[in-house]
Parts: sequence; C-alpha cells; structure tokens
Amino acid sequence: MAAYYFFFYAAIGVLLPYLPLYYEHIGLRGEQIGLLLGLGPVVLLISGPLWGSLGDRFNLHRWLLPLATTGALAPIFLIPLTRDLTQLLSIVIVQAFFATAIGPLMDSAAIEIAETSGTSFGQLRLGGTIGFMIFSVIIGKLLTFISLAWIFYAYMFFMALAALTALALPGRRRHWNAPMAQGVRALLNQPALLVFLIAAFLIGIALTAAQYFFPLYVRRIGGDSNLLGIAGAIAALSEMPVFFNAKRLLKRINNLWLAVFIATAGYVVRWYALSLTVTPTGVLFVQLLHGVSFGLFIISGVAYVESQAPPGLSATAQALFIAAMWGLGAFVGSLGGGIIFERFGPTALFQSAGVVTLLALALLGASRFFIGRAAQTTS
Repeated sequence: MAAYYFFFYAAIGVLLPYLPLYYEHIGLRGEQIGLLLGLGPVVLLISGPLWGSLGDRFNLHRWLLPLATTGALAPIFLIPLTRDLTQLLSIVIVQAFFATAIGPLMDSAAIEIAETSGTSFGQLRLGGTIGFMIFSVIIGKLLTFISLAWIFYAYMFFMALAALTALALPGRRRHWNAPMAQGVRALLNQPALLVFLIAAFLIGIALTAAQYFFPLYVRRIGGDSNLLGIAGAIAALSEMPVFFNAKRLLKRINNLWLAVFIATAGYVVRWYALSLTVTPTGVLFVQLLHGVSFGLFIISGVAYVESQAPPGLSATAQALFIAAMWGLGAFVGSLGGGIIFERFGPTALFQSAGVVTLLALALLGASRFFIGRAAQTTS
C-alpha cells in the first residue's frame, strides 16, 4: 500500500505542479486553464461516489483500483498531441473518469490495511509524500533542459508502476449488503458528517484556487520550474512528521473534530501569508505551513469520515469526502480562481482563498457548538 502511494503521488508530482505552465505555454488564458483544471472535479462528483459505491456494494475493491489506475494512462498520452481546446476538454473528461476514482478507493483500502497491520493510515500515506517530494524536484530540474510535454510521459510511467502494484493488494473484508442509495442516505443523514462535508467543500474551493494558480504566480514573481520543484519538496517535507506520527498526533489531540479545526486554521494563516509574499524565498517559507494545514487535514479528515461510516461503507464515505472537497469544491475553485487570477491578480486570489477558508472555520466552530447542545438536549 505504501508503494502504491509512492508511485501514485510520484505521478502527481511530475504532472500537477507543471500542468498550468504547460497550458499557458500552448497559449491558453487563465479562464481556459481554470476550465480544463476544473473538469476533473466535475467528473469526480459522479465517478468518485459511483466507483466507491460499486466497490462497497459488490466487494470489487480488489479489481477497481488497478482498473482505475490503468484507465488513467492512455488519455494522458493524447494531451500533448493537440492544442485545440475542444479536443483537450474531451480528453480531460475521459482521463478524469478513471483518475478521480482512485482517491476514495486507495484511501479506504489503506484504512483497512492499517487496521489489520498495526500501522497507521498516515504512515502508509507517507509513501506518497516521499514519491511526490523526490520526483517533483527531479522533474523541475529536468524541465529547464527538456520540453514541458515530458510531464505527461513521466506521469504515464509512474501510473503504470502504480497499476502493477495495485494488483498485489488484498481483497476487502467488509462490504455493504444493501442498495447503494440507501448507504449514501445513511451517511448524509448524520448532521455532523454533513457539516464536515460542507466545510470540506469550502476548503476545497480555496485549496484548488491557490494550488492550481500557484505555478503561474511563482513565474510572475521571478521563479522557474526548478523553484516549483523545490517548493513542492518543502511542502512534502513538512507533511512527513505529520504523516509519520499520525497515530500519536491524533491521540494527543484526542478529538478528530478539533484536529480538523486546527488544520483549517492552518489553511487560513497559510493563504493570508501567501497573499503578502512577493519574493521566491518568501514562497518557500510559506510552504512550511503545508504540513499543519494539508497534512493534518488529510489524516484527521479521513479518520473522522471513517469514524462516521457504518461498517462496509468506508469507500462510499471517503468518496463523498473527496467529491465534496476535490469534486465540487475543486470545480468552483478552479473556475473562480482562474477568473480572479486573470482579472485581479494573485494577491486577490490568495486573499479570497483565506476568506473562504475562514468561512469553513466559522462553520466548524458554530456547528460543533449547536450539534453539541442538541445532543445534550436529546440525552
């Protein structure tokens, strides 16, 4: 499982930080870039819950993860072969149908493997951090000498290795013995989980807007692909202590909701700090906040969703989490971020991300108070 995370996030590391630069290189504007980047999240709204629910209902996890990983390979090969926006839109939709299904499938598998092996989800996820860190730096250095199109071929290479690794993963022990719609309703009927999903949606808006247009911002302040690789490595390094000590960290906080709240506050500080940063060196320092924001939010968010999921609904619950944050939230963030970046600039973009995340923080705080009072009244 750790090896799968390593290869999968190595593929993400060689592609995602540099994809906006490629789209800009072939002459696309900010709104068009935002549209292309936002298509994946739209597809995720359908594919994530669909694949996750199929796995939970029919116990197909053993085969769905290799299938989704393999399916994400071929469409990527076609992207550097065209500059036509319509063709790019079609290719990205097909690729996203497979690629966006991977998150809930691999995270739910990792949670079950962690339970049976005595390790933690964070320690398994650490493999992804290491893969991202190493190869985002390497590709950043290589791109000063080679074409940007090589990001797609490198992605295909690592995803092929991930697909082979997925074949060695075990089957799942639990599955849901009822209609899929009933499982989704069972999850959404929990007020605390529903509030968390709304907060994840808001956080996804801000994170996607900041993340997708971060490479263009770095270029505007004088950075290059090498600096992007270093920035990605620093962010990954800041994750490592959080993931490695995930079990102890969550035990020390002793409240998954509080851990989510702290991570959300970390995001608020991060986006406002980035809005004040105007030098490449300053950007690298802000990247150190990635661990306490993204890292802590991932381990606490995944654990919280798992704690709310009835037996056999793990993949469906994780799919709803990913659909809220990386689906609907990412779609709104990519389109909105493209418009704000193009018309008002990066400072306004990061300030807007801070405001949206602050709304999520307020929602988490207020809902915890009211849900807690309602529970006391009921008891």
